[in-house]
Amino acid sequence: MENETLKTIFVILGSASLLLSFTTLILTVSVFFRKIEEAESKVATPGKQMDGIKRIWGDGLVGRWFRAGHLWMFFVFREIPRIGNYLEQKLGDEKEPVPSSLKLWAIMPVTTFLLFFGLFILSAWFLDL
Repeated sequence: MENETLKTIFVILGSASLLLSFTTLILTVSVFFRKIEEAESKVATPGKQMDGIKRIWGDGLVGRWFRAGHLWMFFVFREIPRIGNYLEQKLGDEKEPVPSSLKLWAIMPVTTFLLFFGLFILSAWFLDL
């Protein structure tokens, strides 16, 4: 494959992934946030970090993104053997088991954003930008 063709492919890939990551971000803080908030209510216990983030950052766009990110960290990183228990104690408690479908509403949008944004960064790195 020619170098110019490869660069064109990476420009298109980078542009598309940036657009998709931005779209995912907007959908996460607007449409998907009702489910994220429902999962957060089952996990954010008073006195823990997720409850504090909810009080400090509020319900604005940045606050919603921070809250979604911390809920993602809670569900994903607590499965890591050594630091999982520490993060779970610091962020919140799962008082009652959160249904898997509700966990997916909290995990998938942030994971999708991170994947698309990672593709954007990789394409920019390849293009030496």
